[in-house]
Amino acid sequence: ILTISVLADGETRSVTDGRGITMEVPADIQRVVCIDDGLAEQVMYSLGVDKTLVGVGSTCLQQDWKVDVPKISGSNITMTGGMNTFSSLRPDVKQLPLVAQYNSPPNFEMIAELKPDVVIIRPSDCTFYTDESTMKQTIDTIESLEIPVFVTYGPNSMYGCTDCSDISTIDDEIRLLGKLFAKETDANKLATYLEQQRTFVQERTKDI
Repeated sequence: ILTISVLADGETRSVTDGRGITMEVPADIQRVVCIDDGLAEQVMYSLGVDKTLVGVGSTCLQQDWKVDVPKISGSNITMTGGMNTFSSLRPDVKQLPLVAQYNSPPNFEMIAELKPDVVIIRPSDCTFYTDESTMKQTIDTIESLEIPVFVTYGPNSMYGCTDCSDISTIDDEIRLLGKLFAKETDANKLATYLEQQRTFVQERTKDI
């Protein structure tokens, strides 16, 4: 296991991310940049730490979606007002600085200016979905700024994790984020609830 130490004012804690890398973060995390499409942010909301977000890394969180659905008659039905679940919970997320977006490297200068205590990266985010080299370069660059990078792997990660294809990987992500924010009890309750609901659905649909 690699260990990354960072200079920080005050008390720190050691946490280990989905890569197995251990790092030092402030005992009380106050500023977070999150490069994800919503899952990590929703977990943060459930843990009561979403107000620490100072920057986001996906346009999915800040868009109001408009979809045209074709009718059999040939005309379209236009659906508007669609949005990410986290955007519904926290409409003000649309005003947060956008540090990264699809098919473009993150804005490292903006990330540095935001002075985050930690940057959360989820490789299944649309920013890095199929671009492992950009993700690795991003992690190296942010860490060179002496900012801890906390990585979690979701079930649709295309690289970096050989056993993450099962949906139960989300439970592991929730528990990792709970450790990052020192909210292990709340995170375990959330992960256990999801496990119970998944088991319920699997049992009800196993003969279909």
